[in-house]
Amino acid sequence: MADDATLVVAATPNPNGMSSVQEYLNGVMPLPMGAGGELVSGSRLAR
Repeated sequence: MADDATLVVAATPNPNGMSSVQEYLNGVMPLPMGAGGELVSGSRLAR
């Protein structure tokens, strides 16, 4: 039996800490990818 799930992530990174954001993404993204997940969309919103 296959279960589908959607993970929605909303974040506002600190522009003065972009190296930390990159380090975080490099550590976190392999987790769902390793479980057979896929990146559906990456979006930017301007305010």
